[in-house]
Order: sequence, then structure tokens, then C-alpha cells
Amino acid sequence: TERKAQLSRAHVTREKNKWSWWVAYKSARTTGNGTVPRTVGATAILEIDTEKDKDAQSIICSASQQINKELKGKADDKVYRGVNNYTQYITKKDTAQGNASSGMVRKGADFEPLEHIRSTVRWDYQPDICKDYKETGYCGFGDSCKFMHDRSDYKHGWQL
Repeated sequence: TERKAQLSRAHVTREKNKWSWWVAYKSARTTGNGTVPRTVGATAILEIDTEKDKDAQSIICSASQQINKELKGKADDKVYRGVNNYTQYITKKDTAQGNASSGMVRKGADFEPLEHIRSTVRWDYQPDICKDYKETGYCGFGDSCKFMHDRSDYKHGWQL
């Protein structure tokens, strides 16, 4: 009861059939177990992707570069290292950073994902709106057209 009285105190008065409430709270200004950071999650990051140094793409790229450095100028030692890890005698320009299929293409501040904001997006790649009816107001198929007859203005994914 002593701790309860120390943490919160409520005061109720009644004056001429009116109730007034006064509540005061007192705190020791600690987070309890001390595990909560001082910012209380204001700068928490969204970690849905693997860390950059532990990403499979970067591990494969660094491993193949290391194998090529070790075996450069030497004869083939007849050891199977997988399809992509053979010695490359000609230096290729399409590394993981230059290959369009890799995730390393998008580098820099403009292309890094937002860590503090989670966005939800629905891309409608097949809008199912009758193009003829939208442009001209007339569709030759009439009621049997499988597309929606709507003339309002929709933005496509590339316009957003």
C-alpha cells in the first residue's frame, strides 16, 4: 500500500453536486529491468532483410572472388567447386554489383530501403478496365465485355 500511495494519488471532491477529479502520478523514471532503450523505439529499424555482410549474394560474390585470386595463374587442380566457382581465366564485368539479376544493383542512399517506415503497396498489373470504353465511352462487346466499363482516371503503378 505504501508503494501504491507513492506511485499514484487520486483526489475526489464534491462541491454543490459537482464532482472534480484530480489525479497525480509519481515515478522513479526507470524502465524496470533496464532493457528498454532510452529512445523507446523511436529509431527502431525494420529488419526484414538479411544484414549486408551476411547476405547470400555478398557471401557468394566474395567466395568466388577469393577462389579466383587463389587460383589465378595456376593450373586446374581438378577439384569440383560448384558450377559458379570455377576459375575464371577471363575477367568478367558482370559481378554481383553489375548483374541486373542480383540485388546489389540498387546501391546508394536513393535506393536503400526505408528502415523506419513500412509501406504497403498493391500493384495492379492487370487493371481489368475496358480500354475502348475508357477512351471513347463505347464498347463493341456491350454487356458481354469481361472488362469493367469505367471512365474514371486511375493511376498505374509506374505513375505513382
